[in-house]
Amino acid sequence: MARLWKGAPVAAALSERVAAQVERLKQRGVSPALAIVRVGQRPEDLSYERGALKRCEMVGITVKQFILPDTVELTELLHIVEAINQDAAIHGCLLFRPLPRHLDEARMQAAAQQFVGRHDFLALCAAGSSAAAHGDTVRTITDCHVTRKGDEIDIEVTADGYLYNMVRILAGTLCEAGAGRLDPAEIPAILASRDRSRAGPTLPAKGLFLKCVEYDL
Repeated sequence: MARLWKGAPVAAALSERVAAQVERLKQRGVSPALAIVRVGQRPEDLSYERGALKRCEMVGITVKQFILPDTVELTELLHIVEAINQDAAIHGCLLFRPLPRHLDEARMQAAAQQFVGRHDFLALCAAGSSAAAHGDTVRTITDCHVTRKGDEIDIEVTADGYLYNMVRILAGTLCEAGAGRLDPAEIPAILASRDRSRAGPTLPAKGLFLKCVEYDL
């Protein structure tokens, strides 16, 4: 029989448990600290950040904030994150970062061309695929190109078939290339590895649609 749980009592009990653990750490000379890195002023990020600050205060966790403009360069952001990783006095990091304002469509197109042809696309296949379970992961992409229209970037893929979330992962991989976090020349090695963890993130399905289906008659 299902039970109805009320969120407030559960949250209170968890906070009490965490506060006790924090106190025990402090008694051992360890003062738990969290770094919060926020890029820009997105309302949803500000709301979540306020909640995190409140919860940390409740349980006795120290917070160090790094507030950056949304124009910050990726190299500067990575430098700050690396400094946080090297700081032994900081034990965790919460990062709020929107997608880069500018994606280099030339880098994305260079990566897109690497997907064209007949390949094993297991690296671009999400878990739970029935096709992958049967070893049927080879597909042929006949065209993959990237077009910028103002602030919008369109990615079009033409193939003889698609694996589970294949296009969404492909698009995420192209975004990684466009943001400078992935060298387009790495695409063949990613495909050859057949390792999902080496490809980019699965982008949300928003904006994804089937344009047309063509048959050889």
